[in-house]
Amino acid sequence: FDFDGSGSSWPIDLYVKVEDAAGGCVGFGGYGNTQDLWLDTSCTHLGYGGEPYIGWPATTEAGVFSAVIDGEDFLLQGDGEWVVTIWRTFGNGMAQWQVDVILHGVCGQGDEACANDADEDGICDFEDDCVGVYDACGVCNGAGETLACGCDSLPDGACDCDGNQLDALGVCGGTCASDVNNNGVCDLDELAQSGASACGDGTVWDEDSQTCVAFDDCPSDLDGNGDVGVSDLLILLSDFGLVCPPEVVEWACGDPLGYQGYDYATVEIFGECWFAENLKAENYASGAPILTDLEGSDWTSATEGTTAVFGDDFAECGNDSSIGDPCDEEWSLENYGRLYNWYAVVDDRGLCPAGWHVPSASEWQALLDSFPSDEDPSIALKAIDAWNSDPGITNSTGFSAVPAGVRCSDSYTNNGFQAWFWSSDEFPTYPSTAFYFIIQGSIGSADVCDEELTNCLNKYCGTSIRCLQD
Repeated sequence: FDFDGSGSSWPIDLYVKVEDAAGGCVGFGGYGNTQDLWLDTSCTHLGYGGEPYIGWPATTEAGVFSAVIDGEDFLLQGDGEWVVTIWRTFGNGMAQWQVDVILHGVCGQGDEACANDADEDGICDFEDDCVGVYDACGVCNGAGETLACGCDSLPDGACDCDGNQLDALGVCGGTCASDVNNNGVCDLDELAQSGASACGDGTVWDEDSQTCVAFDDCPSDLDGNGDVGVSDLLILLSDFGLVCPPEVVEWACGDPLGYQGYDYATVEIFGECWFAENLKAENYASGAPILTDLEGSDWTSATEGTTAVFGDDFAECGNDSSIGDPCDEEWSLENYGRLYNWYAVVDDRGLCPAGWHVPSASEWQALLDSFPSDEDPSIALKAIDAWNSDPGITNSTGFSAVPAGVRCSDSYTNNGFQAWFWSSDEFPTYPSTAFYFIIQGSIGSADVCDEELTNCLNKYCGTSIRCLQD
């Protein structure tokens, strides 16, 4: 690295990014790291300002410097043009540089370039799309065509290309379940025609099911010996006091979820299960109470979890809502839920119920990235009839975001037009702040943190919480 600088331009102030042939980031570091790279966990972080991330000095001295970057974690694979970009993002004055990049130990250069070629097709296994043989359907090591249906996958026993099965009368796709007497008439049809006369000994006709059902004319004969006697009584007494467990109904996303005395609505969005309303819990998942009723400097200086309700008596209330009265504590709790500082989010006692967690910054970003490029996530995430201005709001996801505002220091603000949600991630370069997710009404946008900022939201601020299923 041949550097010639002046003023406060130092080599360490430069930004470095390594991209593979497909344009994907494999390594980055230096001042000016952009938020999208911080959220990209697949991109190796080489360090940032304040530490010589690849050995370049904090000096304006001109000279030639060299550094070795260990690429073991980079997964340097693929043919094509790799790009190393270096540019200045900090300091002033003039700076000029030239850079040469040398790759050492590149796979595929040498006698041991192809250690494995199991199918002997002349393509190394590590870059072979199919280690084996493609069948007639283009599937690697596949079974080939199925019946006369070409390459469609059909279930076992299918009698046609639509996947239908033979019924009891031998009809493909038929609905007859049984023909016990093999007379070519479906049993249910036969019974419906004959009614009670078709029922044999020990059975009676059931009008609801239109079938013969067993008739028990001696329900107290528990031992089945034909008499009701002492042995039947002993069987009954042996079960006396037995608690019969209730029927267990399996919970599914979309069902209400009970937590600390409140049933939360849930909704599935792009394959993930979310709370469809803001958290209202006064206690951690462990049952321990969350610190509350703090005002002034007690709130801003707290380094443990705290919670508050918009409009309570412990901070000044600003009412920016045209929908309701957020300064009414009871109204706010019902419609907005509670606000929590970031320390409550990462408390080991847990803020969300078991099996749920506060989303990370990358999970918030994944939610946004799941929307089609031509769709505005904000209108699909906002609750209807809850925002000051709601042109085009659909709430098509069912997320039902409400503009519950934020509490920082001595005031509640931004209700009616902004919804803030904590993530579980600290902002790396400014440890007093953390990533958050925000939906804005006036602008009509949804973002993780703010790409224009060099930090995010102070950890002592109180925002809404949404829980995401593990």
